[in-house]
Amino acid sequence: YARQLLESQERERSRLAMELHDSLGQSLVVIRNRALLGIKKKNDDHSMLEQLQEISDASASALQETREIAHTLHPYQIEALGLTTAIHSLIDKFEGSSNISFGTRIDETPPDIPHDVAIAVYRITQEWLTNVVKYSSASEVSVSVRTDGSKLKLAIADNGVGFDPQKVKKGLGLKGIAERSRMAGGALSIESSPGAGAELRLVVDAAQK
Repeated sequence: YARQLLESQERERSRLAMELHDSLGQSLVVIRNRALLGIKKKNDDHSMLEQLQEISDASASALQETREIAHTLHPYQIEALGLTTAIHSLIDKFEGSSNISFGTRIDETPPDIPHDVAIAVYRITQEWLTNVVKYSSASEVSVSVRTDGSKLKLAIADNGVGFDPQKVKKGLGLKGIAERSRMAGGALSIESSPGAGAELRLVVDAAQK
């Protein structure tokens, strides 16, 4: 488990490094180049104003990218507004960046849910939906978060191409999901087959934490 956790951490670091290079890094390159162009045209007020506008736009983009990366590292909404709001925000982000239609049934989660359980449920949802958007070719996804006494039940189902769970565990990061579930004391099940979509189910008893 320790080795699997380390592998999961390395994958996350690699993904964040790529995001920093491809998104934030490129925005900073644009800002620098625009600033240099403005300096070269210091006697042309119109051209300088154009470059300043481009710098302003690129800076706004870089700021948004920084916020998204920071949110990936630490979902502040869980602490500030609770798990329910954080999951709704996460789904809105995926829906806005894909052609997938999301259906949701999300209960208001208890405010006293242990922080490590909330983080685990959030990260598992994030990781699974990332895989759905990237690999499933699904047009519809349903996300359910229900509370049943002290139990928190997460279910995510899609109508995509499906997969053989025994053959793609490493590629889809299922080991990391399983490890997060284990550390939260949850019961995890994943059902899928080629051509039949996929469904993840997680049950966590918060009272046992």
